[in-house]
Amino acid sequence: MDLGIAGKRAVVCAASKGLGRGCAMALAEAGAHLVINARGAEALEDTAEAIRAAHGVDVTAVAADITTEEGRAKVLDAAGDTDILVNNAGGPPPGMWQDWDREDFIKALDGNMLAPIAMIQALVPGMMDRGWGRVVNITSQSVKAPIPVLGLSNSARAGLTGFVAGTSRQVAGSGVTINNLLPGIHATDRAKALDEGVSKQQGISTDEAKAQRCKTIPAAGVPGFDAERFLATVLPQLPELGLLHRLEALADGIEAQLAGDFPTMADQLTAAMPPPLDPALRDDDFGRFIHAVPGILAVRHGLEDHRDRALDLLYAATQRFSMEFYIRPFLNRWPEETMAQLALWAEDGNYHVRRLVSEGTRARLPWARAITLDPLAPLPLLDRLHADPARYVTRSVANHMNDIAKLAPEVVIARLAAWRAEARQTPKELTWITRHALRTLIKQGHPGALELLGYRADAPVTAQLSLAAQRIARGDPLEFDVSLTAPEDVPVLVDYVISFRKADGRLAPKVFKLKQAALSAGAPLTLRKRHRLKWDATTFRLFPGGQRLGLQVNGRLVAEAEFTLLD
Repeated sequence: MDLGIAGKRAVVCAASKGLGRGCAMALAEAGAHLVINARGAEALEDTAEAIRAAHGVDVTAVAADITTEEGRAKVLDAAGDTDILVNNAGGPPPGMWQDWDREDFIKALDGNMLAPIAMIQALVPGMMDRGWGRVVNITSQSVKAPIPVLGLSNSARAGLTGFVAGTSRQVAGSGVTINNLLPGIHATDRAKALDEGVSKQQGISTDEAKAQRCKTIPAAGVPGFDAERFLATVLPQLPELGLLHRLEALADGIEAQLAGDFPTMADQLTAAMPPPLDPALRDDDFGRFIHAVPGILAVRHGLEDHRDRALDLLYAATQRFSMEFYIRPFLNRWPEETMAQLALWAEDGNYHVRRLVSEGTRARLPWARAITLDPLAPLPLLDRLHADPARYVTRSVANHMNDIAKLAPEVVIARLAAWRAEARQTPKELTWITRHALRTLIKQGHPGALELLGYRADAPVTAQLSLAAQRIARGDPLEFDVSLTAPEDVPVLVDYVISFRKADGRLAPKVFKLKQAALSAGAPLTLRKRHRLKWDATTFRLFPGGQRLGLQVNGRLVAEAEFTLLD
């Protein structure tokens, strides 16, 4: 898979072993150049040599303690213009609540909260200036399900999660995403240390502690399930597989130890499920991919001869992890029966079930198999779900409507207008749904979509557009200034359109967001933009020669300028 990051520069912390080393290897395989960090110089240099030998990318190894200011300074000196940051650190030791004092908590916060935040604060501004960046923080499943003996880790990692939740929304508009990974236990030195900690606290052997941990594997609660056999069979396969194939491998390993008849298998899978996700939440609770296994097996063994029992299994499983991929084969095989079931689920008390109704019926669900359902068939379901109190549900509704808008824009605009007239959703949330649902049409300057949002296509706006330079060398950004005036107060949605030259000489326009504002009569609005031109992108190629920059206000082109890219 081409991730589009070849030539990018990545910083990976705690990269000499375990998950950090795995991330560094994966980034190098995708063509990224690396700055890797860990405290132990020997193990770090071994990792650097292994990566260079395997993938031929540039690797700079910086042995330093990332939790200290001095250590971070060494890493940042080597980092340069970083495109990708992977924050990672070993967790604090396990223990009991009465064991820890203030110094223990400060040390945990330094390692698992404050150091990642400091790296984000140091590197993200440059990413924002360049218009692209990715930050991944490796935290722990304990953020969602705190682990009793890891109170220090639970506290620090939850604090980082709170910081990232707000920060990610503030920087996303500049092309920078920040995400957390919440891994469970892997066969790393950290896992061995945790087993040893449990062994000491409970007075049991490390093998017994490991056996306790293995019982947390989905289906490990099934009588006779051999967790060690499962791990020995499945783990060696995973490094070579992509995400979806990994899930299939997990399902293979679990299926091998389940009953051969599907009704009994479904009962076993249901009995082994963890508690449902927190029903009191309203968003940001996706669940863990490992719990996709019941959906995979429901499709494999229940689709043809056990439809109703399979749908019951999906109903239970989606309360742990979304079954949006696995409802789709049932929509294709049993469209009327499955849509009738979804109509009932649209009224369910669990918001994960209600979201499945929208997400599973989307015509263009990313990564998922296609469905033969009429794209407009789910609209009655969306009529019900648009008034849902959970943002997790309404976000799906908005994405679903955006899918439909690409096929039937007028239908979507009329439906959104009808929802406004019905007033069953709060005005604030319905405004958010409407903007999100119309985002593609807004980029296209669709008059009906703009009007629904209150932007007049005929707004009397005068624009001036000036380039900082008309000839732009490779590596330099496109910089321009905008001035807008109007004789009356008017809301404006300002986009800029770059028409890039293609290999055959044609110009292909691409729309970018610039500003949403309200012009006051006679008062100019001035804007400045610095757009990074990505010569090194793997999914988009720039060609030298004449290009065009356009300014679009409320979907109408109001100014243009020509510029030339120099190779």
